[in-house]
Amino acid sequence: MRLGSLLTLRLLGWKLSGKLPAADRFVMIAHPHTASVDLTLMLAVAFAFHLKLHWIGKQSLFAGWRGPFMK
Repeated sequence: MRLGSLLTLRLLGWKLSGKLPAADRFVMIAHPHTASVDLTLMLAVAFAFHLKLHWIGKQSLFAGWRGPFMK
């Protein structure tokens, strides 16, 4: 997943720089939701940095065929 995420971000023109905070826990916010790719980009960055991610989404994201994948 990490390699695919890094490749996707690179193809989209994103460059990861810096390093993660030294804290065991921190908050990463993906905002504003102006495009349908916000969640995809947030997940790609999380995979690229090997983050264990917990996120909140509206109920409709977890319905139907997407449910098992989104959980």
